[in-house]
Amino acid sequence: MTAGTAGGGNHDVKTVIGLAESHAYTVLGCAILSNGQKLVKMRNPWSSETFKGDWSRNSDKWTPELKAEVGEDGADDGVFFMSLVDFHSNFSSTSINLDTTGMHNAYILKLNDQSPSNGTWGNHCGDGCVQHTYTITSTVDQTIYVEAHTWDSRQQTAACKQGRTKYSIFMNKQTRANSKFAD
Repeated sequence: MTAGTAGGGNHDVKTVIGLAESHAYTVLGCAILSNGQKLVKMRNPWSSETFKGDWSRNSDKWTPELKAEVGEDGADDGVFFMSLVDFHSNFSSTSINLDTTGMHNAYILKLNDQSPSNGTWGNHCGDGCVQHTYTITSTVDQTIYVEAHTWDSRQQTAACKQGRTKYSIFMNKQTRANSKFAD
């Protein structure tokens, strides 16, 4: 499970309580302490933490007994706790991620794409349109997940930052002998 903070796209900017803006954190679990306090156990994938709100590592809300209840060991390994109220106030999205155990994946990466723009690919993107077509075939019935990403705006050229970057995924369901594509 992951949760993301809101922000203007610069994860180097920290909120008042020390969370990185526009940044994803892992939700490791939840706990209800013996005093009734509801906590969310989080992890910053950068493996260090700057969170300084209630229930942070150095918060005066902790007692040795409460730390023992949740295994808070004081290590600066990116793991931290925050109240459920603070979680709701500081994270703009939460996602439950697909368990990919036993799944196989493949990646197609196009860097510095110099493909010619033919501008004839329907009415989807105008004169600067570049179409890339990939065919996926299989000899077994399965569900295929397709995902597309564009680079973060900090890594794009000036032309792309002016709103010219668009992507669309069009999938055709085709049935062939021994293969099936899910809608």
